[in-house]
Amino acid sequence: MPSLGVCYYPEQWPQSFWKRDAEQMASLGIRWVRLGEFAWSQLEPEPGQFRFDWLDRAMDLLLGAGLQLMLGTPSAAPPRWMLDRFPDMLAEDAQGQPRRFGSRRHYCFSHAGYREAAAAMAARLAERYIQSGQAQWSDLMPRGMRLAGYVRGNVSEGGTGGGT
Repeated sequence: MPSLGVCYYPEQWPQSFWKRDAEQMASLGIRWVRLGEFAWSQLEPEPGQFRFDWLDRAMDLLLGAGLQLMLGTPSAAPPRWMLDRFPDMLAEDAQGQPRRFGSRRHYCFSHAGYREAAAAMAARLAERYIQSGQAQWSDLMPRGMRLAGYVRGNVSEGGTGGGT
């Protein structure tokens, strides 16, 4: 039997909505919730300062409603501090003009600093949530980036990204 899933961005909603949202999703027959892929600035507001408390609460509420979780890497939305650290990481448009911060995919996929930071964030999320069995992995790393694929604590080699 097919199962239905949704994308959910708890970081965009007041925390007081989360429980109601989770209950409504479950009552509608939704089984899967994907989250996290745009939350980097909330997860690491400053370099090396991680805040997982809000994600812990959101995941606990979603799991408590009987939903299964798919955690995405937040590599699609690097935080402002990263651009301040790596001003040359902006992608260029067809006219050779740098894209602006805040647009989706504003960074250059091949920038070494971005790739290193994205892989480090993905590894930190995998260690905290995937290996514990709280969520499954959605490998949203840019194409060509290698990272072990984690599913409910079982490690399998070879995740290359590409937006699954």
